[in-house]
Amino acid sequence: MALHAHQEDLGKILKTDSPIPLTRSERMPHLNQLTQQVEILIQYGFSQSADHVFNWLINGAENAEPEFRLYLADLRETQGNHLSQLRILSSVLYAHPHFTSKNVMEKYFPKLFYPIFEKHSKGLDPYLLMSIARRESAFNPKAISRARAKGLMQISPHTQRQLSSVKNIFDPEANISVGSRYLSDLIRRMNGQLHLALASYNAGPNRVDTWVSRYPVSDPVLFVDLIPYRETREYVASVLRNYYWYRRLHTSSSPAETLSFELKN
Repeated sequence: MALHAHQEDLGKILKTDSPIPLTRSERMPHLNQLTQQVEILIQYGFSQSADHVFNWLINGAENAEPEFRLYLADLRETQGNHLSQLRILSSVLYAHPHFTSKNVMEKYFPKLFYPIFEKHSKGLDPYLLMSIARRESAFNPKAISRARAKGLMQISPHTQRQLSSVKNIFDPEANISVGSRYLSDLIRRMNGQLHLALASYNAGPNRVDTWVSRYPVSDPVLFVDLIPYRETREYVASVLRNYYWYRRLHTSSSPAETLSFELKN
């Protein structure tokens, strides 16, 4: 979903009737037996076996009805596999943008672990923390990156040692608490400039300090475009996109207030 969509279009999107998922495919009926197998395996708690069958199912469902693929996303949600759920929803929405509705968008930007994010927000907007977790781990508390960052907020070993003595960083409460504190520190260091704090969360504050000296521009959008690391450019844009939609869907803020590049903390 584009961050800079027209506001009038957003109003229509949030009032659009939700598409009705198809629990069985008429276009590709050979997938229905696999679908039934996944449903039974989920029902009886055979999660690993359900994953194996689901992988066969989704690999063959690319040309199935988008309504059927929405149902597959719902199945992934029941399993708690939100990364797979988001990937399915993304492919459907980009190929069929007219399927976008408030209900679908609320699934695409799920409000997971919200009470914990709110509890440990440390003066930050819980939806900002949630926007980072969606990008970092797709809300998988057990996620581990190649750089050994862990959990919902992908806490690096260095950050964990620096900010907490907790041993189980995979615990959502501990992980979110450390991530929130770290982001608060970055926002203070970057004088409330959200785009700089997010870039620091991804690439490290020392590297961002170097970029600020190299590119002395006041326009946040221009600065993000000048970031030399593609991963960090995409990271900042993705988190800001997430933040926009979380606030648009779950708060009464006006469109103009929904996204700001400057925070007071």
